Parts: sequence; structure tokens; C-alpha cells
Amino acid sequence: MESGRFDAIARTLGARAPRREVSRFLVAGALSGLAAKFGGAEVGAKKKGGKKKGCSGGQKRCGKRCVPKSGCCKSSECSSLRNEYCEKGRCGCAKGAVMYKGRCGFPIECKSVGLVCSSHYECCSGLCTISDGAGQMRCDKGTQLCIVDYDCVSGECRGYVCPEIWNQ
Repeated sequence: MESGRFDAIARTLGARAPRREVSRFLVAGALSGLAAKFGGAEVGAKKKGGKKKGCSGGQKRCGKRCVPKSGCCKSSECSSLRNEYCEKGRCGCAKGAVMYKGRCGFPIECKSVGLVCSSHYECCSGLCTISDGAGQMRCDKGTQLCIVDYDCVSGECRGYVCPEIWNQ
């Protein structure tokens, strides 16, 4: 480098900087430029954060995780007919609920049709209305909760709920 240009650069960097420091600065800058051009491409990529990693085969992105393609990212991807929601990339029943005849539901403790009852609250159907002729009341069929199919007026008990409820 010509000494006039060198002195001009030194003046712009600072009047107090000695020529040796300026020359070290310029050499370091030149070397870092060469490293970035020929061998330091990875360094630049790391500083930018790089690309997001893709998911492996058979998986899809769900926020910051990869889940099976057959899995879910949102509860809307689960079956509303089965009363499911998404947790940890899989569709399933809510905590405490169980899959009962293909539908999630919360197990109930109630009396089925034909069992002796003294109030509507004891019966799954909410109906304690059948008189057995001997002065005892028994649970009747209904359109609400159920344990067995016979508890419902029409159709199959699924997820402890009669079809009149889940068809609405």
C-alpha cells in the first residue's frame, strides 16, 4: 500500500493510533474478509440463526415440534364427533375422560333403565318414573346420559351420552 494512502486511512481511524496498530487492524480486516469468502460460510449462517430444521419423513411441523402426519397440531384437526382434542400431537380424550364405544366421555355413576330409584337424580336418564306395580319406582329411558344402549330412547350409548345429545 502506498504510504500516502496508508497515512490517510490512519488519520480517519484516529490521529492517536500508531502506524503498527493501524496495519494490524487492516490485516485483520482483510483476513476476516477472506475467511468469510472462502471458508467461513458456516459462521455467517450461525449468526443469522440458520434455517429451521425440517421434519423427517412421516412427520409434520407443529409449532416448535415435529408430530406424526396422522397426528394433530390443533384440536380442530381431531374428530369433534368423537369429542376429542389434541394433546402432545395426538388426538385423544380430555384428562379424566375415556373412549367409550368410539366417543370420549366422562364415566358416570347412575342407575340404568329398570333399576329401583327414589329420585330422578339417581337415574342416568334423569327419569325415575316407571312404577313396577308393587309401589317401587324404576329408572326409565331418556335422552341424556347413559351407561348402556338401553338407557337411551333411540340408538347407541356412546361416550356415556345418548345420541339425541351428540347429534345436535
